[in-house]
Amino acid sequence: MEYANENQILATQARSFAALAFVPVEDIEESFRIIRQAPDFHQDLVEFAAYFERTWLGTVGRPALFPPELWNMRTRTLENDPRTNNGVGKWVVIRQ
Repeated sequence: MEYANENQILATQARSFAALAFVPVEDIEESFRIIRQAPDFHQDLVEFAAYFERTWLGTVGRPALFPPELWNMRTRTLENDPRTNNGVGKWVVIRQ
């Protein structure tokens, strides 16, 4: 049972990184810090968190490869705008 509980914690924390796409841009770094500094932060996510920070948030002296303004979906979601640039996919769904 403990194994299942640990996997659930890992899965929930992993999803927290994806949820950052729906946090206001100005709050993303603080939200990331809260996730990363949680007392029960799963050790299997340490490397992923470092990758996420380098690639999606940037570090001191090194800008993000994909800055939050590029991938944040909060405004698009609230305004009911498309969250993808794949217009063909939408057309296919409409035609079905």
